[in-house]
Amino acid sequence: MEDKVDLIWNDTEKLQNWLESLDEKKFLDEDFNDFKDIFLEWETQDSAIRKALKTPQLLSEYIWHTATESEGNYKPKSIKLKKKLGEGKCWTVFECEYITDGSVYLTACKKCKPGSDEDFNVEIKTLRKLSHLFVVKYLDVVTMNSEKFIVMELCEGSLKDYAEGNLKEIPKDSLDEKILLSQVALGLAFIHDKGIIHKDLKLDNILLKRQSNRLVLAKIADFGFAKELKLGKSEFSQTKHAGTENYMSPELLKAKNGVYPASFASDVYALGIIIAQIALKGEHPFSAHDSWRIISMIEGLTPQNLHGLRSELIDLIRKLTDKDPKKRPAMVLVLHHPYFVLTNDRTIKRFVNQFWDGLKLILPRGDHTKRVMPILYEKILSNQNFQEWYDSVYDEMPITEKEKEEMGNTLRMFKNLKPDITCDDLYPDKEYVNIIKEGISSEYDGIKNYVKEITSLYPSGLSRYRLYKLVKRAPTFLVPYFSSQLLDLFPIINTQAHNNPLLKTSSQRNKDPESSKSSVKQHRLEIVSELEWSSTYYDDDEELIDDLWNIKYAGHNEYSKETIKEMIRTLEKCTVSEKIWSALLNWNEIDFTELILAAVNSHSSNAPKVTVNCKLVHTKM
Repeated sequence: MEDKVDLIWNDTEKLQNWLESLDEKKFLDEDFNDFKDIFLEWETQDSAIRKALKTPQLLSEYIWHTATESEGNYKPKSIKLKKKLGEGKCWTVFECEYITDGSVYLTACKKCKPGSDEDFNVEIKTLRKLSHLFVVKYLDVVTMNSEKFIVMELCEGSLKDYAEGNLKEIPKDSLDEKILLSQVALGLAFIHDKGIIHKDLKLDNILLKRQSNRLVLAKIADFGFAKELKLGKSEFSQTKHAGTENYMSPELLKAKNGVYPASFASDVYALGIIIAQIALKGEHPFSAHDSWRIISMIEGLTPQNLHGLRSELIDLIRKLTDKDPKKRPAMVLVLHHPYFVLTNDRTIKRFVNQFWDGLKLILPRGDHTKRVMPILYEKILSNQNFQEWYDSVYDEMPITEKEKEEMGNTLRMFKNLKPDITCDDLYPDKEYVNIIKEGISSEYDGIKNYVKEITSLYPSGLSRYRLYKLVKRAPTFLVPYFSSQLLDLFPIINTQAHNNPLLKTSSQRNKDPESSKSSVKQHRLEIVSELEWSSTYYDDDEELIDDLWNIKYAGHNEYSKETIKEMIRTLEKCTVSEKIWSALLNWNEIDFTELILAAVNSHSSNAPKVTVNCKLVHTKM
């Protein structure tokens, strides 16, 4: 069945034609809508089959239909190799022509080398689960001359090409480093949200796809080493693949006997190295000298070559590459770091909206919350807490005797490589801390009295608008401060956290696991959609956002119920053109009431006009 699974799930047109040809009276006990949703919303093969077995007659009939379909009506898929694009230890990638249903598409295809079948199958399985604008798009698996090829979208280059100045097919003026890196961060957050560890994140494995003259997308690729975690887990105690040495975290480099403790945190460390390399134009943040670089990474040192970077960028890299994997932030928190938030007014506004949603969770509601929650509220919004955070968050902890001994041993080791090395050269944290504090201190004194005025009016004096105006007065101080408080507002930050009994009430613990998961999900930081991301970073550029909308949603005949819900949620938070709204208004698949509510709630500047058009359409109906 595994080799034939594409015949069952991936051919939407075939499924739709078959369903339309059926006599529904023959299947009185079967739910056609459930069956269609299952086959049009791919999860995993095993999961989909289990769900499809709820409609056994339809499932068996469809499998029989695909197995006995006349070959005269079937046009085999094939590829024609054009040129080699790249090569690794386990694979070779070609540019190719992908031929399906008589049409020819220019794509990339990946062939595994002998002995790498297991990694190849892992990549196929993983890519089928990851549908995201910032993950390379999987198209098909084609067999040619007894060899399997993964067919994927063709990209024009990689972050490595960009960092090294070898990107030829994409104009430099169409690239923005912060936007590219935020795309990578969002893509990795999505992958982690699916419970998957990439394990080989590096510049080479982040591809660049040119969609138009102004729109370039970063795509995470190469999932041959990826691993999916079991529910409730956040790391592997052992795995046979470590990744690429220049991007490996200290715990991976120190691992013995080929047993590597891969985790979400090890992916986060690799992302920190990538961000530093982009900022340093391809240079490694430790050293170009192999021995120096590897020893520094094994010892878990702070990257030594970050001088000259902006304070928020230094802070982000330091956090992502922390020696202790438990101190590295989860990806959902990385997206709220000041480096990404302080991009433009809309990114700040979106951050304030998220923070306000968290504050609403702890505002007084009922007797219990009146007693407990105001304590946390006052803690977050008080001058005393501001002062304590400012005084302590970047202060160095006292160095213990054991740490002094370790630092001395490390310094002696490095003197063999560079005799004139000093302790400050090897441990630049003091200098970094001063740069960061200078970046936030200039605004602090100016807002003390204003904060006191706002908080003295608690609880009625604060509003979303006032919180936004407060942040706008001192963004380089308040954004990092509020970012540091997100864990208090959203204690559940990982998709696996619903398994922790300490985070549930007694009533939740007695519920069905799936309903419990759904309930908990409402009170955690959620991964922003690609289009909501674009709406904030591209600052209301309707043309670019429409391009992304069409890339994500156009060209499909059918959508699952969940996808339609996602589209409506996206419409509420993004700015799409009236053309997109008009197309949706004339689409019977979307509930009219939900659509007009999305228009009313929308952040879009054209929402009032869209709402009027909704009313006109509804009147005609």
